[in-house]
Parts: sequence; structure tokens; C-alpha cells
Amino acid sequence: MKPYPNLITRFVLLVSIMIGLVGCKPNPQDDIALFQPFITENINKKSNDPYISSTVKPGDKMYNILVNIQHGKWDVAEGGLLSLIDEGNPDAMLWYARMLLLDNNKRREVTNLIFKSLTSGNPYAALAIAKNSHACAYLGAGSLDSQVAQSLGISDPNSAQLCTDDNFQKAIELFKPLAAQGDLRAQYFLLQQQELENSKETRAQYIQEVIRFSQAHYYQPLMDYVNTILIYSPSKNKSESKTAEQYQLAINLLTIAANNNYIPAINKLSSLLKDTVQEESERLRNIALKLGSTKAVEYKYLYSEKDSEEKYFYNALYKGLSGEY
Repeated sequence: MKPYPNLITRFVLLVSIMIGLVGCKPNPQDDIALFQPFITENINKKSNDPYISSTVKPGDKMYNILVNIQHGKWDVAEGGLLSLIDEGNPDAMLWYARMLLLDNNKRREVTNLIFKSLTSGNPYAALAIAKNSHACAYLGAGSLDSQVAQSLGISDPNSAQLCTDDNFQKAIELFKPLAAQGDLRAQYFLLQQQELENSKETRAQYIQEVIRFSQAHYYQPLMDYVNTILIYSPSKNKSESKTAEQYQLAINLLTIAANNNYIPAINKLSSLLKDTVQEESERLRNIALKLGSTKAVEYKYLYSEKDSEEKYFYNALYKGLSGEY
């Protein structure tokens, strides 16, 4: 009969630990008060600058190249990238490597470009060859592309340095000086490694950082936060929140980003409002359209009358913006 008291004691201890863990877990409902001053100050502010929330803007070396890539004009983009590579531009090296990624015959050129970009101090090059990255699905030792390349006798002296955890650590170290210089994307990457949002004690600090980024019109952290309090329901075909207050918080935060011409926020907000505030949803969709959102064009195409001039127009517009039908 002796084991039973011990079992009861262990059970009580286990329950106590579980309750303690739940108690330490942050409650998104508490975020509302932290965001409220920021919302009150910014909810009615609107910007006429279409590029205010863009990380790459007209005048930047990569701007026209990235626009051509977005529009599917690969030959034009290639010329611009090669010109910048000759100048030693590490961003151009990485982008050109991405363009060549699927060509096994240029595998060595791809990895040489990535490592040259990395040697020039580009943390995104380190991320590109970190374990489980998109590029490693093609360059990794066990990938189908690597097996095909090996069967064709295509060797790569860089293969041993590809797709390792060490490369992720290199990225962290390379982001640190950029963050110190004020690079917001670098700062956000380093913030994500701290996982402050997962602790009740540090969540307020995380929220303040999201607010700081948003005040500088860098809205990716805000979008990432919103996506943690919005839950997509497949059965209802819409996003919901655990409480009405959290849903309204998401609407308010998206409104601030949308008012500053951040296309992902405009599209998201338009989708959320389409069943309840249709006129505002359509207004937002048209703004996204003017800003060149392919998602907005796709939506307009899908909901245009079959064989109508409007449908043909949006089909042609989508081709012009994305390079594909």
C-alpha cells in the first residue's frame, strides 16, 4: 500500500508545475493596454507617400532591379545585377545566386556568389545557407538536386560549408553591427532570437519594440504580431481571435499600417472587413491596386464577370506586374 501516497504526491507536484507554467504564459489580452497609447496617437494619421513603408525605395541601387524581378523581367534584372556584382555589391550577388539556384549546371557559380556575398559581410547570405533554409532544399547534401548534380559529375568545393547551424550563428554575428548602426530589419532579426514574446516577464518589452518599429514605419513586426492573435478558421473561411477585444486590436493595428501604405496590411484588412464593412473593404482593395499589389489584382480578376472586358484587363495587368498569367 506504500506506493499510493507517493503517486498522489507526484500527481499533485505535476499539477502544480503545469499550473505554474500556465501562470507564466503571457495573455494577449494584456497587450491591449500596452498598445492603446500608440493606437490613440496614430489611428487617424494617413500618409500620402506611397513608399513610406517600403524597405527599398526609388533611388536605392537595388530598387529598379527588384521591380523588374517582381514584374518577371528577368533579362533586364540580370543586366542590372551583373553590373552591381562588378562593383562588388553583396546584395546583387545574393539575388543573382537566387536567380540561378534551380540550374544545376551553375551550382558552383551559385555557391561562389553566396560565399562571396557572405565574405563581404552580408548576413542574408549566411541565412541563405543556414540549415533548413529555402536554398538548402536545393543545395543541401540530401536534396534531390544535389543527388542529380552528383550523378552528373558536378562537384562543388563549397558543399561541406553549406546548410549548417554555424551559418545561422554567422548571420547573428553579422546582424549585430548592422543593428547597432540603426538597421531596423537587423534589429528585428536579433529581437526574434530573444523570444521575449513568450514570457510574461518580458512580453511588455517585446510589445514596445513592435511599437518602436511601427513608429519608424517598419511594419513587418506588427504584421507578425497580428498573425499571432488572428486565427484562421477553415470551416468559416475567415480569421478570428479568442476575444472580441483582441480582434479589434488586430483591426486597429492593421489600420495604422494600412494608413501608411503597407500593402500586406491593406490586403489583410480588406479581407477581414469584406463581410462586415464592404464599402471600406473595397476602398482598401482599390488602394492596394494603385500601389501595385498583385494580390489585389488577382482578387479583382477572380471576382470580375466571366469573359468581360474587366476580366481581360485585370489578366493583362497581372501579367504586367508579375510577368505571368
